[in-house]
Amino acid sequence: MKKLMLIAIAATGLFLPKLNAQVLRDSLGYYELNENVRGRAPLDFKDYEKYRKERIALLEQEKAQIVEDEKEALKKIIESIDARLERKEITPEKALALKEKAAKIAAENIDNKTEIINNHIALVNRDVYYNLDLYTTSYVQIGFGNATDEAGSFLLGLQYKGERKKPKYDKRTFADIVVAAGFGSMHGDPYKFFKHGNAEFGLTLRTRLFKDHNKVRLLYGVSYMVESFQFNDNKYVVNNNGYSTLETFSSPLKKRSYFQVNKIIAPFYLEFGPSKKKEYKDYFRYDTSKAFKIGIGGYVGAAVSAMQVLKYNENGHNVVLKRRADYNTNGFVYGVNGYIGLGDISLFGRYEINKVFKDADIKNNALSVGLRVVF
Repeated sequence: MKKLMLIAIAATGLFLPKLNAQVLRDSLGYYELNENVRGRAPLDFKDYEKYRKERIALLEQEKAQIVEDEKEALKKIIESIDARLERKEITPEKALALKEKAAKIAAENIDNKTEIINNHIALVNRDVYYNLDLYTTSYVQIGFGNATDEAGSFLLGLQYKGERKKPKYDKRTFADIVVAAGFGSMHGDPYKFFKHGNAEFGLTLRTRLFKDHNKVRLLYGVSYMVESFQFNDNKYVVNNNGYSTLETFSSPLKKRSYFQVNKIIAPFYLEFGPSKKKEYKDYFRYDTSKAFKIGIGGYVGAAVSAMQVLKYNENGHNVVLKRRADYNTNGFVYGVNGYIGLGDISLFGRYEINKVFKDADIKNNALSVGLRVVF
């Protein structure tokens, strides 16, 4: 039996020598480590000491990041408990107990996670490579909100976080999703007062203009905007050889009849307001999520389509007539707008300087007010 075992071991050594080697990939590139050599650097890896130091430095950085992450998570939990206490949802005794429990969990998390890192450091010191992916975790979850730190970002109903990398020390530009809806009126008698509705959905970039403070920001982006209008006296729009007129429809129109213009615009603002500076271990951010703000600016863009929806009754039947056509609307649109609010919710006002129709016998500059929400 002993002879058979010796033969098997010898055969393994003769025919499978490559099993004792592995390919190492990290920030230094690809290297082949001969695992037969233990306790000292592999013979074919001249820069192993450099690799060892860099690998251990990454692991130590990960360990420090674990502590920072747990502290930040604990801080948010305590803030949430304090908020519940202020709203008198819990008693002071309950709040204290919850804080102590959260602190205990955070301490245990730090101990358990750092012990894992310490074990990997011990492996590196013994020339054993074990693949621990640093700064590469990611997740996707349902949610909404506007990120103010490195915890994640909002996009179309999904809270996501990409590859975990060292955060940029001073990040001056952030992206926001903007949703706005309002109502208003057109100048002129043919329009029903406050029967002008509009909605906007877009992406806005927010850039801090000054290096040492965040009191002034430049906002710019792109939005899709829909505007609809209703007319008095049973009127509807007719394009008479490039001249827009309002004419009386042959049947009584229902209240839900309307004329709609779809636009793509590029809004821009100068935003003013205070912000709170949040400093972390190796980066800082300015938080405006709960601050007063005011924005003044304008927009330019293009009308991409127009549609008229006429609803009426004919011979006892409800009829809905939708017409997409050239109603002689202005292709180039521009105007002024502004907003004032607290945190991510604001009241906005918008005045469109161009006329809706190129040539028409009616005044038709749109004025709107409404609610603007940033995610």
